[in-house]
Amino acid sequence: TAQTMNEHLMKILIVGDGDVGKSSFVHRYISGAFNKTYKMTVGVDFSLKVLQWSDTEKVRLQLWDIAGQERFISMTRIYYKGALGCVVMFDVTSSSSFRSCLQWKRDLDNKAMLPNGDSIPCILLANKVTRCIYCP
Repeated sequence: TAQTMNEHLMKILIVGDGDVGKSSFVHRYISGAFNKTYKMTVGVDFSLKVLQWSDTEKVRLQLWDIAGQERFISMTRIYYKGALGCVVMFDVTSSSSFRSCLQWKRDLDNKAMLPNGDSIPCILLANKVTRCIYCP
């Protein structure tokens, strides 16, 4: 007998200040390739990656790359709707982008929640590390 494939859709937000590398991160994860040239995200950009979770389960991962420029912040409530997780990203060479992470998390918590009323789970991601300080 053929097993039925269960599909799950997961909307994951990628947020943080402009120029911290959100688009580069998403592109690298989706395609496996690094692109040195990027144009600024206007509003939102989203990508899809399908993961074979198990023999019977597939996950469609929607990655929503949210523009970090101040003028797009008013739109975030629309973009956050239905998200199940979030990556809050900062640039290790920019202390202001790190300090902004708390504001991004507060914005998310004020505008969206999981269906059960809990906060959307987030991870904090440091980006633009040019060399490993722990590597030989």
